[in-house]
Amino acid sequence: MRRCLTAILVVGLVSLTARDAAAQPSAKDIVAYTALVLTPVGSHSPILISPGMKGEKNFSSFAMRFSHFAPSTGDGTNNLGASYYMPAGSNAAIGGTLGYIMPSCDGCDGVFNAGADVNSTLWNSSSGTSINMQGSFGYAKESDLTALSLAVGFPLALSMTQASKARVTGFITPGFGWGRLSASGTSESGTRPLVGAGAAWESPGGWGVHAAFQKIIIEDGGNNFGLGFSYKMR
Repeated sequence: MRRCLTAILVVGLVSLTARDAAAQPSAKDIVAYTALVLTPVGSHSPILISPGMKGEKNFSSFAMRFSHFAPSTGDGTNNLGASYYMPAGSNAAIGGTLGYIMPSCDGCDGVFNAGADVNSTLWNSSSGTSINMQGSFGYAKESDLTALSLAVGFPLALSMTQASKARVTGFITPGFGWGRLSASGTSESGTRPLVGAGAAWESPGGWGVHAAFQKIIIEDGGNNFGLGFSYKMR
């Protein structure tokens, strides 16, 4: 089978070679973008399990995730993932994600990836507003190509508890990511800003549904749209 996933991820950037060099992304920018998209940092849209967790009882959580990555041109990918989160002290949660990227082109191989996250609340208010910090690590391997990524984001969230005890949450996450690609003994790395936003509804019993969007900022870059289903194990 053809190993063409990496080509799919950058096909939307091919037209940049015909543009003014001062306006187009550098090789480091494209490497960072591709590495981020290959790993859970970019292959899955963001999910915020426990916004404003200061003073709340913490629960371990499990989430099933689906994302569609749509490049500016060419075929996209459908990405599946499963994440598990557990409390770490009174003000943080750590998590792990296993994912699979499915290219939509005929004959293209899929890619497994993995990642780890840490989430902490920096500030919250009684009205349900909170500022959170999220750090992420990602890994993926396609034949002899290895992708690594690191990212940090600061979700600004607003969470409201309804009369039925269900919770509705919305958030926006500005962030910054680093990515590296390695193959045949050589490697290159770079950095890119990113932004995500999402909303969630959580039932009193701990079931939740999530919808989110994420974009790694680069000229002619793609968009990631995702859905998730979570459960807090009380």
